[in-house]
Amino acid sequence: MNSWNLSSSIPIVHTPHDHPPAPEGKADKPNSNQGDDLPHEKTTDSEGGLSPIWHCVISGGIGGIIGDSAMHSLDTVKTRQQGAPNVKKYRNMISAYRTIWFEEGVRRGLYGGYMAAMLGSFPSAAIFFGTYEYTKRTMIEDWHINDTITHLSAGFLGDFISSFVYVQFCLCPLRGVKDKITAARTVQQFFFSIWL
Repeated sequence: MNSWNLSSSIPIVHTPHDHPPAPEGKADKPNSNQGDDLPHEKTTDSEGGLSPIWHCVISGGIGGIIGDSAMHSLDTVKTRQQGAPNVKKYRNMISAYRTIWFEEGVRRGLYGGYMAAMLGSFPSAAIFFGTYEYTKRTMIEDWHINDTITHLSAGFLGDFISSFVYVQFCLCPLRGVKDKITAARTVQQFFFSIWL
């Protein structure tokens, strides 16, 4: 039972936890703004309507790990191409993948630096989703702010806080280590590049 809100340029589907159900006798009309003028009912986690914030934090962190795991090999190839732009074997994506795969293997080649990337991925995604959910719930349920503004603000704040934490504590040290591992072709090159 979804109703569409087209009051802004972005259509928002209202799920059952966004708005209280329509009163008896009132038909649920699509493309109406019904319920937007009414205050939202406060739903607590114990009522079974919403999952606890920590579920969102853990799920977000796991989702971040899954997404970064799927894209890690692409990031490795991109790092190699940027580090050696004139090397013919890294000139296009397919030949770079093939070269790294056959010369270095999957674990040391395409997924070199994986653990360093995952150490930053989980906390960053977990902080983003935790901040996003907490901000969204507070703005909708306590402050009764428009859904479009709420989602925009919650996304901005979640990204801002997670990027601040990620850059300060994870990105600078871990990204440097990950990039050096993925760019290095041998262990000796990696240790030599740390001291430069």
